[in-house]
Amino acid sequence: MSKKKVLFITINDWANSGFKMTEAVNRNSEKYEVKYFALNEHPFGYKRDNVLIDKITGQINHQVLNELEDYSDACDIIHCKENSGFVGGFEHVSFDLGKPIVQTFGGSVYRSHHEDIRKAVAGIVNVFTVTTPDLIFSNETLVPFAIDTEKYYPVKKSEDCIIIGHSPTNAEIKGTNEILEAIANITQKYNHVFMNMQHGLAYYYAIELKRINHIFIDQFKVNAYGNSAVEAMAYGSAVLAGTNSGAEGVIDFNAESLIDELDRLVSDKYYLSERQDESLAHCIKTHSYSVISEKMDKIYDRALIEEKIQ
Repeated sequence: MSKKKVLFITINDWANSGFKMTEAVNRNSEKYEVKYFALNEHPFGYKRDNVLIDKITGQINHQVLNELEDYSDACDIIHCKENSGFVGGFEHVSFDLGKPIVQTFGGSVYRSHHEDIRKAVAGIVNVFTVTTPDLIFSNETLVPFAIDTEKYYPVKKSEDCIIIGHSPTNAEIKGTNEILEAIANITQKYNHVFMNMQHGLAYYYAIELKRINHIFIDQFKVNAYGNSAVEAMAYGSAVLAGTNSGAEGVIDFNAESLIDELDRLVSDKYYLSERQDESLAHCIKTHSYSVISEKMDKIYDRALIEEKIQ
């Protein structure tokens, strides 16, 4: 039996989470195949297929546009990942809104404006998904960030030092100033503790530098952990994030508790090892490609049979 075709469309696909979702489905699903299209290249160099606007010239790639037109006609389902609403088409290509449509939201735009966004897409979408639990406001379904655990896996970490990582892609939301203060406090107290911070690097450099971290601090000003934390989990780092989601392997913290938590991780090797093991186990159980593909099979199954949501 031939697989049903899913057109995946996104504008920026921050953190490339949509691309990884499509990789997960294409690698594992026996029911669906997904063709990914993005309007823009990612500024940090994430690998992605079928980019409609060339980042160097700013011109439209007409070969990709023609592929988008052909696939939009042939597809059985349209899947849009865009935080501010549904993408109805591009240039002369208009999508058939009568087809089953899945909409994925993630990030601060939907978090702050979900009521207005949902009103704007009423009657268009069959199934809504979100990337973190704090974005569930009504009938959204959680599909966590995907990561390729066959490609990204732990390497042996140094026994002579402890490295703490942080990636301040949005310093205000992540609480980077407070995090850096806490790390400075710990590095002054322990001379074998070092900070490994990536900011503005190309993705393929940044993710490789994450391999060596023993501990990774994501953020604490949003009640969720993000894609960067998932990458750290895949590498077997102990992960800290301000979230009460109850995720095993994610240490909840706030500005007041961070120093004490870091102190315990640095000074207690058994505690650190336990948290690292829990982090990796949670990643495999929750974020690996096989798990996400299974979830997406169910989402696409629902889209084919459910009515448009008003």
